[in-house]
Amino acid sequence: MRIGILSNARSGRNRRRIRELDRVLAGRSDVLHLRIENGTDSAELLREMAARGIELLVISGGDGTVSRALTALFAYRIWEAPPPVAILPRGTANMTAADVGLRNPGPRGLAALLAAVDAGRLEGHLLTRPVLKVDWAPDRPAIRGMFFGTAGIVDAIRLCTGSIHSRGVRGEIAHLLTLSWLLARITFRGLEAAGIGCERMRVAHDGGRETEAARLLLLATTLERLVMRSRPFWNIGERPIRYTSVACPAPGLLRHAPRVLYGGERRSLPPAYDSRGARRLDIRPVSRFTVDGEIYHPAPEHRVTVTAEEQLRFVRL
Repeated sequence: MRIGILSNARSGRNRRRIRELDRVLAGRSDVLHLRIENGTDSAELLREMAARGIELLVISGGDGTVSRALTALFAYRIWEAPPPVAILPRGTANMTAADVGLRNPGPRGLAALLAAVDAGRLEGHLLTRPVLKVDWAPDRPAIRGMFFGTAGIVDAIRLCTGSIHSRGVRGEIAHLLTLSWLLARITFRGLEAAGIGCERMRVAHDGGRETEAARLLLLATTLERLVMRSRPFWNIGERPIRYTSVACPAPGLLRHAPRVLYGGERRSLPPAYDSRGARRLDIRPVSRFTVDGEIYHPAPEHRVTVTAEEQLRFVRL
């Protein structure tokens, strides 16, 4: 099996230790290792891999790197059928890899993957998951990824990257500090003091009637676990998109937070906390949104549509 590794040389762990991967790959003529450097087009590197017959794609980087690679895979149809994808979690944020990727971010994780391929055991580690498709601008390709969020979620990401990551705190500790600070600040001093902005928007589920409301946050994902192994979604059923919206203001936010994050499939919560499964979401207006940690600003007159009709095989090892 021909293996292609797409490494973001600027991502958190790769920026400091990318050579440790080269040591694992020494003598492996069946592995093509290409690096995303400043100005490098991910799509062009993936086209080179497809032309050279790559059958397993390894993405070495964080959530943003994964989203950009998935966008290129599906938007430009680089392979007739996308190969399985193994995510080596080497970014600042690795929420996607924590759910559908390799567990070890270091050389041992890559070595374990190569050993599984050599032993013919890869098939037993494959899982299929829907991929989000976010249509947001008529002149731009739809973004692919595993997590979509808007309203206060974007503000929380900016807080985490600007105030937590900048101090050298990474991973789940950074997520815990961000969440704890926000909950305490909102509870005792209000949303404005926490730097969280609500957004009034209309949302239609599966082509149904629009409902308009001010929302503290809105998320859609095909992942089964988010940061800190949380599951902030319920009443999903068999639909591929896990959707949750919290109204603004959100009554009893601090009191209800544990149940929102870690409750079961059926949760007793006020109507302000809405979660369900969906096949399509139409949202407008949207001033800002995130897909896998990357932030976008659509034109105010253009609705954002989220679907999950495309699927991809991931290596969970």
